[in-house]
Amino acid sequence: MHPPKPRGERLIKEQRLKSTSDFRRVFNLGKRFRGQAINVYVAPNTMNTNRLGIVVASRYFKQANTRNRIKRLIREAFRKNKEALKTGFDFVIEKNKNAPKAGNLKEYTQDILLLGQKLETLFKQ
Repeated sequence: MHPPKPRGERLIKEQRLKSTSDFRRVFNLGKRFRGQAINVYVAPNTMNTNRLGIVVASRYFKQANTRNRIKRLIREAFRKNKEALKTGFDFVIEKNKNAPKAGNLKEYTQDILLLGQKLETLFKQ
């Protein structure tokens, strides 16, 4: 078993999407970006921080340990690269159903960095 992460390395409660209404808002109002391994929905929020929600469908990934591994890897890729993303957005990251394997941290990191570049061009200020 791995030791717990230091507090500074975790996503805190304010950085997570929890409620169904938040997820619906991002799905309905947000822009969608497709990566090789993940689809990302992005919507502006009224906070000065980014929030993350993760969706992994049990319809395509039957085993719970596979779904949990995917979520851990996506969360880690987001956490390590959150400085590369513009702040003030809600992100819902959905595992691409056409990429049925769990994937690896490198794939998710590449897609998140690509998203960061697209966000910069889309929301230039």
